[in-house]
Amino acid sequence: MQKRGGRYNSCGCNQTAAPGKQRHGRVLQQIRKLTDKPIMADISTLDEAIMAEQVGFDIVATTLSGYTEYTQQFLEEQPNYDLLEQVIRGVSIPVMAEGRFWEPVHVVKALGYGAWAVTVGGAPLLDPI
Repeated sequence: MQKRGGRYNSCGCNQTAAPGKQRHGRVLQQIRKLTDKPIMADISTLDEAIMAEQVGFDIVATTLSGYTEYTQQFLEEQPNYDLLEQVIRGVSIPVMAEGRFWEPVHVVKALGYGAWAVTVGGAPLLDPI
């Protein structure tokens, strides 16, 4: 993980990736043994964000909204601002706005809600060109 030179690491923290708070906590403990960098949880719901904070993740990101079986109704062209606002209000750790942020207006709006940072663009691993 550290050899890649990133500033943080991320992993899925949703019902599909590893159901249950205990499982997420064990995964996080294993990752912490490999790195001293902050660890971000990719989430798709407010409940997942709260669970991520409770088990000790440093950052949460709205990355998976619309991409899990139970959030497909939110897969639209626009970012899920409702989820972003709920997560910012629902946790005390930094919130990364991620998922369908393409335009400067999206970034401005996310930062206006209080996002800690915004990821812009597509994921080449998920959407190779």
